[in-house]
Amino acid sequence: MPKSRLLFILAFSTILLGSCRSAVKASTDPQDATISATATVPTLSDTSDRTPPTTPILVRPEDGTITGNNQPDFVWKSSTDTGSNTIIYTLYLNGIATYLGISNLGNSSGNGYSARIDGIETKLTVNIPLPDGNYNWYVTATDPSGNTGTSASWNLTIDTVAPSLTVVDLDNYHNPTIAEGSNFDIDGPKDIHFTVQSDPYATVQMTLFPSSEPCDSKCSELLRLSATSNSSGFSYLNQHLIPGVYTITILAIDQAGNITVLPSFTITIHQATLIIKVPGITEPIINIPYTPIAQLPASLPATVSIIASRGTLLYPLILLLALILIVLLIILWKRKYNLILLNDQGIPLENTIIYHSIPKSKDPISYKLAHNDHGRLYIPRIGRYSTLTIRTDTRTYILSISVSSKLYTIILG
Repeated sequence: MPKSRLLFILAFSTILLGSCRSAVKASTDPQDATISATATVPTLSDTSDRTPPTTPILVRPEDGTITGNNQPDFVWKSSTDTGSNTIIYTLYLNGIATYLGISNLGNSSGNGYSARIDGIETKLTVNIPLPDGNYNWYVTATDPSGNTGTSASWNLTIDTVAPSLTVVDLDNYHNPTIAEGSNFDIDGPKDIHFTVQSDPYATVQMTLFPSSEPCDSKCSELLRLSATSNSSGFSYLNQHLIPGVYTITILAIDQAGNITVLPSFTITIHQATLIIKVPGITEPIINIPYTPIAQLPASLPATVSIIASRGTLLYPLILLLALILIVLLIILWKRKYNLILLNDQGIPLENTIIYHSIPKSKDPISYKLAHNDHGRLYIPRIGRYSTLTIRTDTRTYILSISVSSKLYTIILG
Protein backbone atom coordinates (compact mmCIF):
# COMPACT_ATOMS: atom_id res chain seq x y z
CA MET A 1 0.00 0.00 0.00
CA PRO A 2 1.41 3.39 -0.93
CA LYS A 3 2.62 5.49 1.95
CA SER A 4 0.29 8.38 1.10
CA ARG A 5 -2.78 6.20 1.30
CA LEU A 6 -1.73 4.79 4.69
CA LEU A 7 -1.36 8.30 6.08
CA PHE A 8 -4.87 9.17 4.87
CA ILE A 9 -6.41 6.17 6.65
CA LEU A 10 -4.63 6.97 9.90
CA ALA A 11 -5.77 10.58 9.79
CA PHE A 12 -9.44 9.58 9.11
CA SER A 13 -9.35 7.05 11.96
CA THR A 14 -8.03 9.68 14.36
CA ILE A 15 -10.84 12.13 13.46
CA LEU A 16 -13.51 9.40 13.81
CA LEU A 17 -12.17 8.28 17.20
CA GLY A 18 -12.17 11.89 18.48
CA SER A 19 -15.72 12.33 17.34
CA CYS A 20 -16.88 9.24 19.23
CA ARG A 21 -15.16 10.37 22.44
CA SER A 22 -16.89 13.73 22.15
CA ALA A 23 -20.34 12.04 21.86
CA VAL A 24 -19.71 9.91 24.95
CA LYS A 25 -18.72 12.98 26.97
CA ALA A 26 -21.96 14.82 25.99
CA SER A 27 -24.24 12.01 27.14
CA THR A 28 -22.62 11.74 30.56
CA ASP A 29 -22.10 15.43 31.37
CA PRO A 30 -23.07 16.05 35.07
CA GLN A 31 -24.75 19.34 34.26
CA ASP A 32 -26.94 17.83 31.59
CA ALA A 33 -27.84 14.91 33.83
CA THR A 34 -28.83 17.26 36.67
CA ILE A 35 -31.10 19.35 34.49
CA SER A 36 -32.81 16.25 33.19
CA ALA A 37 -33.29 14.83 36.73
CA THR A 38 -34.89 17.98 38.16
CA ALA A 39 -37.54 17.81 35.52
CA THR A 40 -38.62 14.24 36.23
CA VAL A 41 -37.62 13.20 39.77
CA PRO A 42 -39.47 14.67 42.86
CA THR A 43 -37.51 16.10 45.76
CA LEU A 44 -36.83 13.49 48.42
CA SER A 45 -37.66 14.20 52.08
CA ASP A 46 -34.93 14.79 54.58
CA THR A 47 -34.58 11.38 56.19
CA SER A 48 -32.30 12.83 58.88
CA ASP A 49 -35.26 14.74 60.45
CA ARG A 50 -37.19 12.38 62.71
CA THR A 51 -38.68 14.96 65.14
CA PRO A 52 -42.46 15.44 64.64
CA PRO A 53 -44.11 18.85 64.89
CA THR A 54 -45.58 19.86 68.24
CA THR A 55 -49.05 18.49 68.93
CA PRO A 56 -51.92 20.71 67.69
CA ILE A 57 -54.03 21.90 70.65
CA LEU A 58 -57.78 21.94 69.94
CA VAL A 59 -59.61 25.14 70.93
CA ARG A 60 -63.20 24.92 69.66
CA PRO A 61 -65.85 23.65 69.24
CA GLU A 62 -65.22 22.49 72.80
CA ASP A 63 -65.40 18.81 73.62
CA GLY A 64 -69.03 17.69 73.96
CA THR A 65 -70.48 20.72 72.15
CA ILE A 66 -74.05 20.37 70.82
CA THR A 67 -74.83 22.99 68.19
CA GLY A 68 -77.40 23.87 65.58
CA ASN A 69 -74.69 25.38 63.33
CA ASN A 70 -73.88 22.87 60.58
CA GLN A 71 -71.00 25.01 59.25
CA PRO A 72 -68.89 25.42 62.39
CA ASP A 73 -65.40 26.87 62.65
CA PHE A 74 -62.75 24.38 63.77
CA VAL A 75 -59.94 26.15 65.64
CA TRP A 76 -56.66 24.83 67.03
CA LYS A 77 -53.38 26.30 68.23
CA SER A 78 -50.73 26.12 65.51
CA SER A 79 -47.86 23.64 65.73
CA THR A 80 -44.13 24.32 65.41
CA ASP A 81 -41.38 22.15 63.94
CA THR A 82 -37.63 22.26 64.64
CA GLY A 83 -36.69 20.88 61.22
CA SER A 84 -38.85 23.02 58.94
CA ASN A 85 -41.09 26.06 58.79
CA THR A 86 -43.61 24.23 56.62
CA ILE A 87 -46.39 22.18 58.26
CA ILE A 88 -49.45 20.69 56.61
CA TYR A 89 -52.55 20.02 58.75
CA THR A 90 -55.23 17.41 58.14
CA LEU A 91 -58.59 17.49 59.96
CA TYR A 92 -60.28 14.13 60.56
CA LEU A 93 -64.03 13.61 61.11
CA ASN A 94 -64.99 10.22 62.54
CA GLY A 95 -61.59 8.83 61.57
CA ILE A 96 -61.75 10.04 57.94
CA ALA A 97 -59.31 12.63 56.58
CA THR A 98 -61.98 15.15 55.55
CA TYR A 99 -60.07 18.43 55.11
CA LEU A 100 -56.60 18.08 53.54
CA GLY A 101 -53.69 20.36 52.70
CA ILE A 102 -54.24 23.00 55.37
CA SER A 103 -51.14 25.22 55.40
CA ASN A 104 -49.52 26.81 58.43
CA LEU A 105 -48.00 29.62 56.36
CA GLY A 106 -51.12 31.57 55.49
CA ASN A 107 -54.60 31.33 54.00
CA SER A 108 -55.45 28.09 52.24
CA SER A 109 -58.53 26.37 50.87
CA GLY A 110 -59.56 22.97 49.68
CA ASN A 111 -62.52 20.70 49.13
CA GLY A 112 -65.32 22.13 51.31
CA TYR A 113 -63.23 24.43 53.49
CA SER A 114 -61.21 27.62 53.75
CA ALA A 115 -58.52 28.18 56.40
CA ARG A 116 -56.61 31.16 57.74
CA ILE A 117 -53.96 31.91 60.34
CA ASP A 118 -55.07 34.16 63.23
CA GLY A 119 -52.13 34.81 65.53
CA ILE A 120 -51.17 31.51 67.12
CA GLU A 121 -54.38 29.84 65.99
CA THR A 122 -55.44 28.14 62.78
CA LYS A 123 -59.11 28.56 61.89
CA LEU A 124 -60.90 26.31 59.41
CA THR A 125 -64.35 27.35 58.16
CA VAL A 126 -66.63 24.68 56.73
CA ASN A 127 -68.11 25.83 53.40
CA ILE A 128 -70.37 22.83 52.76
CA PRO A 129 -72.94 22.11 55.53
CA LEU A 130 -72.28 18.97 57.54
CA PRO A 131 -75.15 16.49 58.03
CA ASP A 132 -76.76 16.25 61.47
CA GLY A 133 -75.12 13.68 63.71
CA ASN A 134 -72.32 12.97 66.16
CA TYR A 135 -68.72 13.68 65.14
CA ASN A 136 -65.35 12.77 66.58
CA TRP A 137 -62.71 15.23 65.32
CA TYR A 138 -58.96 15.68 65.63
CA VAL A 139 -56.08 17.33 63.72
CA THR A 140 -52.69 16.04 62.55
CA ALA A 141 -49.61 18.21 61.77
CA THR A 142 -47.11 16.79 59.27
CA ASP A 143 -43.67 18.23 58.32
CA PRO A 144 -41.86 17.71 54.94
CA SER A 145 -40.03 14.68 56.37
CA GLY A 146 -43.32 12.89 57.02
CA ASN A 147 -43.20 13.23 60.81
CA THR A 148 -46.68 13.67 62.28
CA GLY A 149 -48.09 15.04 65.54
CA THR A 150 -51.71 14.21 66.44
CA SER A 151 -54.03 16.27 68.65
CA ALA A 152 -56.51 15.03 71.23
CA SER A 153 -59.88 13.77 69.99
CA TRP A 154 -63.03 15.80 70.78
CA ASN A 155 -66.73 15.13 70.25
CA LEU A 156 -69.21 17.38 68.45
CA THR A 157 -72.95 16.96 67.86
CA ILE A 158 -74.74 18.87 65.09
CA ASP A 159 -78.52 19.12 65.45
CA THR A 160 -80.48 21.50 63.22
CA VAL A 161 -83.92 19.99 63.85
CA ALA A 162 -86.30 21.95 66.10
CA PRO A 163 -87.46 20.01 69.19
CA SER A 164 -90.85 18.35 69.42
CA LEU A 165 -93.35 20.02 71.78
CA THR A 166 -96.69 18.67 73.00
CA VAL A 167 -98.94 19.47 75.96
CA VAL A 168 -99.87 16.06 77.36
CA ASP A 169 -102.03 17.24 80.29
CA LEU A 170 -103.50 20.61 81.16
CA ASP A 171 -105.22 20.25 84.53
CA ASN A 172 -108.13 17.86 83.78
CA TYR A 173 -107.68 18.11 79.99
CA HIS A 174 -105.74 15.13 78.58
CA ASN A 175 -103.94 15.58 75.24
CA PRO A 176 -105.63 18.93 74.58
CA THR A 177 -105.61 20.36 71.08
CA ILE A 178 -103.48 23.50 71.18
CA ALA A 179 -104.31 25.96 68.41
CA GLU A 180 -104.17 29.72 68.08
CA GLY A 181 -107.09 31.13 70.09
CA SER A 182 -107.95 27.89 71.92
CA ASN A 183 -109.52 28.36 75.38
CA PHE A 184 -109.79 25.97 78.32
CA ASP A 185 -112.30 26.51 81.16
CA ILE A 186 -111.18 25.46 84.63
CA ASP A 187 -112.78 25.91 88.05
CA GLY A 188 -110.55 27.65 90.56
CA PRO A 189 -108.75 29.22 92.26
CA LYS A 190 -106.29 26.32 92.28
CA ASP A 191 -102.85 25.07 91.22
CA ILE A 192 -102.96 24.39 87.49
CA HIS A 193 -100.63 21.53 86.49
CA PHE A 194 -99.09 21.24 83.02
CA THR A 195 -97.38 18.11 81.66
CA VAL A 196 -95.30 18.90 78.57
CA GLN A 197 -93.34 16.48 76.37
CA SER A 198 -90.35 17.60 74.28
CA ASP A 199 -86.84 16.34 73.43
CA PRO A 200 -84.84 14.87 76.34
CA TYR A 201 -83.13 17.54 78.45
CA ALA A 202 -84.76 20.40 76.55
CA THR A 203 -85.63 23.61 78.42
CA VAL A 204 -89.38 24.23 78.48
CA GLN A 205 -90.55 27.78 79.21
CA MET A 206 -94.12 28.88 79.87
CA THR A 207 -95.38 32.45 80.20
CA LEU A 208 -98.80 33.34 81.61
CA PHE A 209 -100.16 36.86 81.03
CA PRO A 210 -103.36 37.95 82.82
CA SER A 211 -105.62 39.30 80.07
CA SER A 212 -108.03 41.11 82.40
CA GLU A 213 -105.59 43.71 83.69
CA PRO A 214 -102.22 45.22 82.68
CA CYS A 215 -99.20 43.11 83.66
CA ASP A 216 -95.98 44.96 84.42
CA SER A 217 -92.45 43.48 84.32
CA LYS A 218 -92.72 42.26 87.92
CA CYS A 219 -95.95 40.45 87.16
CA SER A 220 -94.37 38.88 84.07
CA GLU A 221 -91.52 37.51 86.17
CA LEU A 222 -93.95 35.97 88.64
CA LEU A 223 -95.82 34.19 85.85
CA ARG A 224 -92.80 32.96 83.89
CA LEU A 225 -92.06 29.26 84.52
CA SER A 226 -89.18 27.09 83.34
CA ALA A 227 -88.31 23.40 83.65
CA THR A 228 -85.88 20.92 82.09
CA SER A 229 -87.36 17.78 80.57
CA ASN A 230 -86.20 14.42 81.90
CA SER A 231 -84.60 11.59 79.92
CA SER A 232 -88.04 10.67 78.53
CA GLY A 233 -88.72 14.25 77.46
CA PHE A 234 -91.35 15.05 80.11
CA SER A 235 -91.38 18.26 82.14
CA TYR A 236 -93.87 19.39 84.78
CA LEU A 237 -94.93 22.97 85.49
CA ASN A 238 -97.60 24.30 87.83
CA GLN A 239 -98.91 27.72 88.82
CA HIS A 240 -101.60 28.82 91.26
CA LEU A 241 -104.18 30.88 89.35
CA ILE A 242 -107.01 33.00 90.73
CA PRO A 243 -110.21 33.57 88.70
CA GLY A 244 -109.51 35.43 85.47
CA VAL A 245 -108.38 34.95 81.88
CA TYR A 246 -104.72 34.09 81.13
CA THR A 247 -102.88 34.01 77.80
CA ILE A 248 -100.41 31.10 77.71
CA THR A 249 -97.25 30.80 75.60
CA ILE A 250 -95.11 27.62 75.74
CA LEU A 251 -91.79 27.08 73.98
CA ALA A 252 -88.99 24.49 74.06
CA ILE A 253 -85.26 25.03 73.49
CA ASP A 254 -83.16 21.93 72.84
CA GLN A 255 -79.49 21.52 73.74
CA ALA A 256 -78.42 22.75 70.31
CA GLY A 257 -80.39 25.99 70.74
CA ASN A 258 -83.21 25.11 68.31
CA ILE A 259 -86.58 26.55 69.38
CA THR A 260 -90.18 25.38 68.95
CA VAL A 261 -93.09 27.62 69.99
CA LEU A 262 -96.68 26.45 70.43
CA PRO A 263 -99.58 28.68 69.32
CA SER A 264 -100.82 31.01 72.07
CA PHE A 265 -103.98 29.94 73.87
CA THR A 266 -106.03 31.07 76.87
CA ILE A 267 -107.16 29.59 80.17
CA THR A 268 -110.28 30.95 81.85
CA ILE A 269 -110.37 30.34 85.61
CA HIS A 270 -113.95 30.43 86.92
CA GLN A 271 -114.85 30.80 90.58
CA ALA A 272 -115.92 27.34 91.68
CA THR A 273 -119.14 27.14 93.71
CA LEU A 274 -120.72 24.49 95.90
CA ILE A 275 -124.50 24.20 95.49
CA ILE A 276 -126.51 22.93 98.48
CA LYS A 277 -130.06 21.70 97.94
CA VAL A 278 -132.63 21.76 100.74
CA PRO A 279 -135.27 19.01 100.85
CA GLY A 280 -138.69 20.24 99.85
CA ILE A 281 -137.40 23.13 97.74
CA THR A 282 -137.04 22.62 94.00
CA GLU A 283 -134.41 25.33 93.43
CA PRO A 284 -131.00 25.40 95.14
CA ILE A 285 -130.88 28.09 97.78
CA ILE A 286 -127.17 28.18 98.67
CA ASN A 287 -124.16 28.91 96.43
CA ILE A 288 -120.88 28.71 98.39
CA PRO A 289 -117.60 29.69 96.68
CA TYR A 290 -114.85 27.20 97.43
CA THR A 291 -111.31 26.32 96.39
CA PRO A 292 -111.18 22.97 94.58
CA ILE A 293 -108.37 20.55 95.41
CA ALA A 294 -106.94 18.45 92.60
CA GLN A 295 -108.15 14.82 92.57
CA LEU A 296 -110.16 15.30 95.78
CA PRO A 297 -113.90 15.89 96.21
CA ALA A 298 -115.00 19.45 96.87
CA SER A 299 -115.21 20.46 100.53
CA LEU A 300 -116.64 23.35 102.47
CA PRO A 301 -114.25 26.24 103.09
CA ALA A 302 -113.21 27.32 106.54
CA THR A 303 -115.09 30.57 106.07
CA VAL A 304 -118.12 31.36 103.92
CA SER A 305 -117.66 34.61 102.06
CA ILE A 306 -120.91 34.91 100.09
CA ILE A 307 -124.20 33.11 100.65
CA ALA A 308 -127.12 33.79 98.33
CA SER A 309 -130.27 32.45 99.92
CA ARG A 310 -134.03 32.39 99.89
CA GLY A 311 -136.53 31.08 102.42
CA THR A 312 -136.71 30.82 106.18
CA LEU A 313 -134.93 27.42 106.36
CA LEU A 314 -131.57 29.04 105.70
CA TYR A 315 -130.83 30.26 109.22
CA PRO A 316 -131.39 26.93 111.04
CA LEU A 317 -129.18 25.22 108.45
CA ILE A 318 -126.37 27.72 108.96
CA LEU A 319 -126.66 27.37 112.73
CA LEU A 320 -126.52 23.57 112.46
CA LEU A 321 -123.41 23.70 110.26
CA ALA A 322 -121.73 26.10 112.69
CA LEU A 323 -122.49 23.84 115.68
CA ILE A 324 -121.14 20.79 113.87
CA LEU A 325 -117.96 22.66 113.02
CA ILE A 326 -117.48 23.81 116.62
CA VAL A 327 -118.00 20.30 117.99
CA LEU A 328 -115.48 18.87 115.52
CA LEU A 329 -112.92 21.49 116.52
CA ILE A 330 -113.44 20.73 120.22
CA ILE A 331 -113.06 16.99 119.66
CA LEU A 332 -109.92 17.45 117.62
CA TRP A 333 -108.42 19.76 120.25
CA LYS A 334 -109.27 17.41 123.08
CA ARG A 335 -107.73 14.50 121.26
CA LYS A 336 -104.32 16.18 121.38
CA TYR A 337 -101.85 14.15 123.46
CA ASN A 338 -101.46 15.21 127.09
CA LEU A 339 -98.84 12.72 128.30
CA ILE A 340 -95.24 12.02 127.21
CA LEU A 341 -93.31 9.06 128.63
CA LEU A 342 -89.51 8.96 128.34
CA ASN A 343 -86.77 6.81 129.85
CA ASP A 344 -83.81 8.26 131.73
CA GLN A 345 -81.99 8.75 128.40
CA GLY A 346 -84.79 10.83 126.93
CA ILE A 347 -85.92 8.07 124.54
CA PRO A 348 -89.71 7.65 124.12
CA LEU A 349 -91.08 4.47 125.69
CA GLU A 350 -92.82 1.78 123.68
CA ASN A 351 -94.51 -1.55 124.45
CA THR A 352 -95.69 -0.02 127.72
CA ILE A 353 -99.10 -0.40 129.42
CA ILE A 354 -100.52 2.49 131.46
CA TYR A 355 -103.40 2.07 133.91
CA HIS A 356 -105.31 5.23 134.85
CA SER A 357 -107.09 5.20 138.20
CA ILE A 358 -109.54 7.95 139.04
CA PRO A 359 -110.89 8.53 142.59
CA LYS A 360 -114.27 6.92 143.14
CA SER A 361 -113.92 4.92 139.90
CA LYS A 362 -114.44 1.18 140.05
CA ASP A 363 -111.73 -0.12 137.69
CA PRO A 364 -108.69 1.58 136.12
CA ILE A 365 -108.66 2.22 132.38
CA SER A 366 -105.71 0.74 130.49
CA TYR A 367 -103.79 2.25 127.57
CA LYS A 368 -100.93 0.81 125.52
CA LEU A 369 -98.03 2.68 123.93
CA ALA A 370 -97.05 1.35 120.51
CA HIS A 371 -93.84 1.99 118.56
CA ASN A 372 -95.38 4.67 116.33
CA ASP A 373 -96.81 6.60 119.31
CA HIS A 374 -93.33 8.04 120.06
CA GLY A 375 -94.08 8.01 123.78
CA ARG A 376 -97.15 10.26 123.40
CA LEU A 377 -100.59 9.39 124.76
CA TYR A 378 -103.94 11.05 125.30
CA ILE A 379 -105.70 10.10 128.54
CA PRO A 380 -109.12 11.65 129.17
CA ARG A 381 -109.83 13.19 132.58
CA ILE A 382 -106.24 13.01 133.70
CA GLY A 383 -105.41 15.60 136.31
CA ARG A 384 -105.01 16.18 140.03
CA TYR A 385 -105.60 13.09 142.20
CA SER A 386 -105.16 10.72 139.23
CA THR A 387 -102.96 7.65 139.73
CA LEU A 388 -100.95 6.11 136.88
CA THR A 389 -99.58 2.58 136.96
CA ILE A 390 -96.90 2.25 134.29
CA ARG A 391 -95.76 -1.25 133.41
CA THR A 392 -92.70 -1.63 131.19
CA ASP A 393 -90.89 -4.81 130.13
CA THR A 394 -88.68 -4.70 133.23
CA ARG A 395 -90.38 -2.65 135.93
CA THR A 396 -93.67 -1.27 137.20
CA TYR A 397 -94.07 2.34 138.37
CA ILE A 398 -96.95 3.86 140.34
CA LEU A 399 -97.36 7.62 140.14
CA SER A 400 -99.83 9.85 141.94
CA ILE A 401 -100.45 13.16 140.20
CA SER A 402 -100.99 16.11 142.52
CA VAL A 403 -100.76 19.00 140.04
CA SER A 404 -103.23 19.72 137.25
CA SER A 405 -101.56 20.46 133.89
CA LYS A 406 -102.36 20.41 130.20
CA LEU A 407 -99.31 18.31 129.34
CA TYR A 408 -97.39 15.85 131.54
CA THR A 409 -93.85 14.74 130.73
CA ILE A 410 -92.79 11.72 132.82
CA ILE A 411 -89.22 10.44 132.80
CA LEU A 412 -88.78 6.97 134.27
CA GLY A 413 -85.39 6.45 135.90
